[in-house]
Amino acid sequence: MFLLNNLKKTVKNKKRVGRGGKYAKNAGAGHKGQVKRSGKSRLGFEGGQTSLIRRTPKSKGGNFNSKKRDLRAISLTVISDNFKDGEEVNIKSLLEKKIINRFIKQVRVINSGSLATKPVFNEEIYLTKSVKELV
Repeated sequence: MFLLNNLKKTVKNKKRVGRGGKYAKNAGAGHKGQVKRSGKSRLGFEGGQTSLIRRTPKSKGGNFNSKKRDLRAISLTVISDNFKDGEEVNIKSLLEKKIINRFIKQVRVINSGSLATKPVFNEEIYLTKSVKELV
């Protein structure tokens, strides 16, 4: 039979500090200072010293060079493999053929490889001088 006085105690008592014995005097908070008075300080605070996150240099990449990420260079070989004669090359057709992803805003065709077919390039596709001479 289950009685309330037979149940095991599952809740642990809260530690009562500052009442003599092991946790007396400073009650585990140390001597003086901000932590003893307020209880804690903000994350990364080093007592007025410049924090580690501010001392370390910024890493290259981050939010810099966003225009370079928007631009994609495509070789003539990729164009000739995926497009037929007279087929129009534009951003939409490159997306459909999964040559570029949806984040790419500009495409430049560079002269590496060979051009077997003669596709039509749209105005939004940038061509290098050597590619313009071939096409």
